[in-house]
Amino acid sequence: TKWIAGIAIAVVLILVGVVAVAAGGHHSKTPTGNQGASNTNDTISTTPVPTQNTSPPTTGPSAQSEAMELSSLLTQSTSDRAAIVAAVADISNCGDLQSDMSTLDSSASSRKSLLSTLQGDSLSALPNALPLLEYLITAWNNSIASDQSYAQWASDELSNGCSNNDTSDSNFEAAQTTDAQSTSAKTQFVALWNPIAT
Repeated sequence: TKWIAGIAIAVVLILVGVVAVAAGGHHSKTPTGNQGASNTNDTISTTPVPTQNTSPPTTGPSAQSEAMELSSLLTQSTSDRAAIVAAVADISNCGDLQSDMSTLDSSASSRKSLLSTLQGDSLSALPNALPLLEYLITAWNNSIASDQSYAQWASDELSNGCSNNDTSDSNFEAAQTTDAQSTSAKTQFVALWNPIAT
């Protein structure tokens, strides 16, 4: 069952990595109601994914320990997903903007903590350790930027008088860019991680 759990975690990274879908997706300008929560039109990178040396690592204690540590971080990274989706959808509907800002600020802090832990871990026993680490760091940095942009979007709506589905806000638009960059990095990370998870 370990490999099944590993694959599931990797797939979850792609399916839930982009918060933009909560506001109707990257190209949509008219998010409404719960539309974003079910929209899965994530922007996927067309950059070729590295395929070299993607065989599973040697089943030694170091490799297995490092893989399990990374798997734990990936699990933690998805824990706030439902709250983030709800917050972004709520902003588009002019809901409790103060609460939404708090949720997104908290998410950004959680991601920063995970990133700090990741950068302190050694993945040297895993195949493709360097690109694996670089892709995940890039993904999480962009996710942090998205959380912060969405929180600022809520602040803008609170200050300027909220309009439903106001996706013309510059901070909302900034989040679309970092969402796409995050998804691109996650796509490439997953291509390297799935064989390890197996």
